[in-house]
Amino acid sequence: MRYTKEKLESFFASTDVLIAIFRRLDAHEQEVLLRFVFEEAPPSIGAVQEWYVKEKAERLQRSLLCLKSLHMIRGEGRKIVVHPMLRVTLKKYFLDGEIFGAGRHFYSASTQVADEKGCAGRWDRIRLFVCTENQYPGISRRHSKSAAMTRETFQRCRQKFQRELLSETGGQLWAFLFELFRDPVADLSFLFSLETAEPGVVYRENGHIGLLSVLHELGLVEIVVEGERSFFVSSLAEHLFSRRPQRLKSSSCEMIVETNFRAYLYTETELDVSIFRFFVSVEDVYSFDDGRVISSGVITEESVQTIFRRGVTADQLVGFIGFNAHWTQSGGLPDNVAMQIRLWEKENRRIVFTEGLLYRGFSSFAEFERQAASAKKNKVLLYSGSEKEVLVVRRRLGADK
Repeated sequence: MRYTKEKLESFFASTDVLIAIFRRLDAHEQEVLLRFVFEEAPPSIGAVQEWYVKEKAERLQRSLLCLKSLHMIRGEGRKIVVHPMLRVTLKKYFLDGEIFGAGRHFYSASTQVADEKGCAGRWDRIRLFVCTENQYPGISRRHSKSAAMTRETFQRCRQKFQRELLSETGGQLWAFLFELFRDPVADLSFLFSLETAEPGVVYRENGHIGLLSVLHELGLVEIVVEGERSFFVSSLAEHLFSRRPQRLKSSSCEMIVETNFRAYLYTETELDVSIFRFFVSVEDVYSFDDGRVISSGVITEESVQTIFRRGVTADQLVGFIGFNAHWTQSGGLPDNVAMQIRLWEKENRRIVFTEGLLYRGFSSFAEFERQAASAKKNKVLLYSGSEKEVLVVRRRLGADK
């Protein structure tokens, strides 16, 4: 049975009928239609053709012909316009309702995979800034008004984050979140509600835009439509609630540690190289044209003590190296290396008494940072506590004059 244009357009006002039609479209046609629905302005024909690579251009044309035959879209000059009633009905269906009460399957598999990669990339960026001395650039502009993770917050929390850098992914995420909560009770309630979220389902946020912005920056959620407060939960969030803590395995990261304490890293990411430098005295780095990197060095007492002073334990370090060990090292670290790392940790726990001067009550956090940097430069800094803005410096002759 063929329906007239007027009859088809009358269906667009009925949610149930429209969704029944929508489900009869194939996955590619659904994806194309929803891109039109959620575009802020009618896209040009040229812009639409750039949505997909050339190999899919023919498939795009078939989808456009199908949607035009159903009067869901139409051409107006060089623009493609979606039917206004259809736009209103579909947006209401997908976006309205309370969180977890009206989630709707929205993403095609290909789109979800692409956004999952984006979430993983943002999480890796956070970890990269944790293990380097670079200034954190802050969150993206579209979420900056309500986000809690500013540059200053990140800098003040960096030391605590570094303690969890080699631990399980869930521990790393919670280390960030506990420092960024504004209302712990409400924020925890919202977080635990994410445990019931289904993959590939879009939900609508109600009243937690600040926390949602932070979750987006950490890669835990992907905000689907700018300004609509709709999002889906990424697979990374599973680590928050896992009863069996796991680390994220980098597909390209492989380590080899020999009995003579020489260490080698094979990877494709800057993050892995930065973490490797945390506990290895790196001697050589070889970069290849395809982006692969081989880094080599030696695990020394000095390099290991550096990471211990950041709060990382010997068990975390041994577990991390074993987790990323090359397949030829089935046992992970050689026994003599693992034992020596644990002995070095015990050395680090010995009590050493050093006479010093305590400074506190700074006029601002910026002043505290300036004085801490000056003390470190002059090699008199014994302790720096950013939480309470406390400095302890080595006592010198004439310091109390």
